[in-house]
Amino acid sequence: MRVIVTARLVRPGWDLLCTTYTATWVARLPPDDPLAQQAALLKDTLVALTWARPEMRAAALNAGLRLLLAHGYVSVHQITEQDLLAIPAAAELGSDTLDAALCVLGIFARTPKRAASRHARTPRRSPAELVAVAAIPEHFRAITALYLETYAARISQVYATLQHKVY
Repeated sequence: MRVIVTARLVRPGWDLLCTTYTATWVARLPPDDPLAQQAALLKDTLVALTWARPEMRAAALNAGLRLLLAHGYVSVHQITEQDLLAIPAAAELGSDTLDAALCVLGIFARTPKRAASRHARTPRRSPAELVAVAAIPEHFRAITALYLETYAARISQVYATLQHKVY
């Protein structure tokens, strides 16, 4: 299985990848192999993350290599935020450290996020959107939205305060 996966003859699913130590497979590849080169790039970047424990760096390397194999990518620069969100729970170990490494490489133009932030964070809603999702009767929605907009302009733009006001 190792040979046909690392030779890219088949694209493995997460069920298989979750049970493998992918970095060991890639370590056996010749240095000029594209997958081995990406592993070296990722490994060098992970070493720069001095705050990360060695076990988490190894898990991040595995997570990155698994992403490359699962999606058929040839470069870590092809990894997207959506790819990190789609990692199954069984393979999520190391994804936070991988996220930080991808930020260091400039793949993500933001600060690193933890798994909880990647999965749970919703974008900030406008006052009209806050009113639309609240249990406010239809005939009071327009005035409530106007109230929130005025409150944000004159008193406080703090998002948590606006959320409390609408409820």
